[in-house]
Amino acid sequence: HCDPVISHFQIDHNRVLGSTTSAYGGGVYNYQSHPTLSSGTISYNSAMASGGGLYSDANSSVTLTSVTFDHNSTQYGDGGGLYLQGSATSTLNSVGLTNNTAAEFGGGMYIQQASPIIDHLTVTANTAVIGGGGISNGALATRINSTNGNWIYLTNDVDFELKASTTVVAKGLAKSGTA
Repeated sequence: HCDPVISHFQIDHNRVLGSTTSAYGGGVYNYQSHPTLSSGTISYNSAMASGGGLYSDANSSVTLTSVTFDHNSTQYGDGGGLYLQGSATSTLNSVGLTNNTAAEFGGGMYIQQASPIIDHLTVTANTAVIGGGGISNGALATRINSTNGNWIYLTNDVDFELKASTTVVAKGLAKSGTA
């Protein structure tokens, strides 16, 4: 268990191979720690399973400030850009999710039994094959539409807070599936 602080970084062009049940976190795999990442880019990473850019496992949290997730992907799982799981509270401040792709749910971000605090999030042009092109949460349950036609899947097992400065915008795409 550790709490590293990393700033002014770039993590790119990494790939995690293996089985669909064990190949997580193409750029970063966070296991039982609480890192702080600031002023950086996580881009062009790929995971066979979930968390193309970053995978934060159960009993872990991550603090992200001014971090961009761009062009990350999963081959068989969820969370093309970012996958948050577990009971610890992650914090996202001034985070961008752009052009990420998930083979299943949550092209930009997938939230599983987590309660992130989100302040100033921009979600643009992400894709999920099944649902939640921008953000997906747990399973198909509630669909929230925005005025520009984008949507987010939400379930009852997650409580997350969107602060007033948060913007969820532009072209989150789900290729198939219904809500």
